[in-house]
Amino acid sequence: MEDNDASLSIPVRYKADILFTRETNFNHYEIGKEISIQAAEESKHQYNFTFKVQNLGIFPVEGLQVHLVVPGLSLAGNPLMSLGDVHTDGGSVCTIFLVKGWPEQGKSLTLHDETFNEAMELDCQSTHCHSVECSLGQLGVYSALYLTFTGHLWSPSFHQMSFKRLKLNSSAELKLLSPLLVLKEVNWKRYVSIEVTKERWTTVPLWIIIGSILGGLLLLALLTCILWKAGFFRRRYILRDRDTEGHESLVQDGQETFHQS
Repeated sequence: MEDNDASLSIPVRYKADILFTRETNFNHYEIGKEISIQAAEESKHQYNFTFKVQNLGIFPVEGLQVHLVVPGLSLAGNPLMSLGDVHTDGGSVCTIFLVKGWPEQGKSLTLHDETFNEAMELDCQSTHCHSVECSLGQLGVYSALYLTFTGHLWSPSFHQMSFKRLKLNSSAELKLLSPLLVLKEVNWKRYVSIEVTKERWTTVPLWIIIGSILGGLLLLALLTCILWKAGFFRRRYILRDRDTEGHESLVQDGQETFHQS
C-alpha cells in the first residue's frame, strides 16, 4: 500500500497590489547666452531620479525588477546625460551599462556641430541610451523600496548644438520575474523628462544699425520739407490797418485781403 501515496502541488497565482511612482529634482534647464563652452564644462547640473516601489497588498512580494534607460549619446556622438551612482535599499542590486563610446574620465572630447528641429524629443529611439538593471529585494507587506539614480547633464554639448528646445525622455519599467505574480496594470513604465532650452538672443549687424539711423534722418528731413512747402511752419496772423481816409483793411501774412469803410 506504500505505492499508493502521492503528493499534489497546485501553484496559485495572485495579483500583487504594487504602487510604482517617480520623482525628479528638476524638469527644466536653460542655457544662458553669457555662458561659454569653458564655463559650461565647469558647471555641473545634477539630476536625481527617484522611483518608489510600494507593496499595498497583504502578501510579501519577490521577483521584482526595475529597468531604467537614459539618453546618453546623440546620433552625432555628443554626450547628453551621464549616469553615475545608484542608491538603493532593502537588499536591491543594480548594474549600470554605459552606452558604447561614452567618453572616459580625464580624456579630451571633441564635440560635433548638430542641429535639431525647433521642438525635438530625444529618447532611446533617437539617441544611444545608458541602461540600469535593478533586482529588488523582498518587498514586505505595506513596505516600500526606493531607487535613486544620479547623473549630470552634459552642458558643453548643449552649448555646442543648435536648437531652441530639447526634451530628454528617460523611462523606468517595472518587471516581474516570478510566474506566480500578476500585476494589475498593463503598462508599468514611468517617464521622466528634462527640457533643455537656450536663452534667445540675436546680434544685430552694425551696418543695419547705421542704415536704420540714416534712413530715419532722411525720412525726417523729407517730412519736414513737405510740411514747409505746405506752409505748416508759416506764422499766420491778421492785422487791422486804417488808412488816412478812415478805411479799415484786414491784412494776412502781409497781404491785403479786403477793405471795409
